[in-house]
Amino acid sequence: MCLSVPKLVKNNQITGKIHFLTIKHINAMFSDLGLITEIVGYFASFMVLISFLMRDIKKLRLVNSVGCVAFVIYGILLNWSLPIVITNMAIVSINLYYLFIKKEA
Repeated sequence: MCLSVPKLVKNNQITGKIHFLTIKHINAMFSDLGLITEIVGYFASFMVLISFLMRDIKKLRLVNSVGCVAFVIYGILLNWSLPIVITNMAIVSINLYYLFIKKEA
């Protein structure tokens, strides 16, 4: 996978070097907290969306809880967005209650 191809011009000829994606490049891409925040937000949205496709209520609650925990992390990354954090912590608590304390038949 090619990350970049810088073009160098010498004597009216274009030459270039291909730099391959390395751990150093990956770390540089993820050093931007905004990118990480977006990825966490999209992952959380995807998990909550997928949870509604589940027919089994236990699977639904489990997948939904993963999405809600990701939304809590997302809210924290957004400089402690309390509406996101509090709402999703409440949903996780309800899901855990029904998954482990009051087991549904």
